[in-house]
Amino acid sequence: MTLNDGTASRPLRSPEIVGTGLVVVDHRMILPDFPMEDTKISGQALPRQVGGPVPTGLTMLARLGRACRFMGSWGQDEAGEFIAHNLAAEGIDLSFSAVEAHRETGIAQVWINEQNGSRTVVSHRPKTPLEPSHFRHDLFSKARCLYLDGWPVETAIAAAKVAQKSGLRVFLDAGSYRPGMEDLLPYVDVINASRKMIHDFLRTDSVHEGAARLQALGPRWVVTTMGEAGAILHTRSHQVEQPGFRVVTRDTNGAGDVFCGAFIHGWLENWPADYTLKFASAAAALKCGHQGNRDALPTLGAIFRLAGPIPLDEDETT
Repeated sequence: MTLNDGTASRPLRSPEIVGTGLVVVDHRMILPDFPMEDTKISGQALPRQVGGPVPTGLTMLARLGRACRFMGSWGQDEAGEFIAHNLAAEGIDLSFSAVEAHRETGIAQVWINEQNGSRTVVSHRPKTPLEPSHFRHDLFSKARCLYLDGWPVETAIAAAKVAQKSGLRVFLDAGSYRPGMEDLLPYVDVINASRKMIHDFLRTDSVHEGAARLQALGPRWVVTTMGEAGAILHTRSHQVEQPGFRVVTRDTNGAGDVFCGAFIHGWLENWPADYTLKFASAAAALKCGHQGNRDALPTLGAIFRLAGPIPLDEDETT
C-alpha cells in the first residue's frame, strides 16, 4: 500500500523534483575521539533524525522553496512513522511511497568525532526497497527533475528511463559505486561522483580523467566534492574549480546531501555553472558549522551572504 494518511502539515503542490533512494533513521552519538576496536568509550546521545542522501537533499530543496516528492519504502513501525511525519512536516509529498507491514525501515548509526566533526556511518539498508515497477509516467507529471542516489540500481534505472521519456532532467548523487551503475549513467544528466566512486568504478585517482570517462558514458556534467579542498565541476566545454569555504566544522554528516540539494536548486534556476557550484559549496559549508541535518540547514539568505550575489548577465548590467 502507499502512504496517504494525512501526515502532511501543509497543502502539497505539484512536485518540481521527484526523488527516490535510501531513507533511514539516524541514531547519532558525538564522541570525544574515534574509539579503537574492542574498546569502550563514553559519548553523548543526540536526537535521532531522518537520514539518507535524497531525503536530506529534498529537505534542503523544500527549505529553498521547491515543491518535492519522495518515493521511498519503509515499514509500518514506530521508526517508519517518524520518517513519515518528519518528511511530511517539511512539505514533501509522500503519497507514492510504499509503506507496508512486510517492509523494513532503514536505520543507521552515526558517530561524530567532536574534535573535527568527521562522521562514521553504519547503515542497515532494508531488504525490501521500492520495486522498479513502482514508477509510471503519471508520477512525473509537471516535474522537472528526478533526483537519485542509485539505490537500488535496478529501481534507479527504471525511474530514470521513465523520467527521461517524460522530459525530466536526471541528477545522480553517487557517493559509492554499485554494480550495474554503468547501465544507469546513459540516463543521467548530472552526476555528483565522489573520489571513492571514481576510484572504485574507474580505477583511477585522477578526478579529471574520471570525469572525462564518466561523461563518455552519459552525464553532461560531472561534479566531484573534496571536503575542505572544495569541489570541481566538469561540463562538456570547461572545468570549474571552487575552493572550500572556511568554517569551524562541527558535523560533516549530511554535508554532501545539502550540497546536492543546493546544486539542484541552482541548476534548475539555470544559474551559471560556476555560481551554481559556489552556491552549493557555500550551503554545504554552512551546514558543517552546525550539528544535524535539520536545524543545521542554511537559509537562502545565509547561503547568498556567503556565496555572494548571483552574477548578472552582461545585458542586465547595461
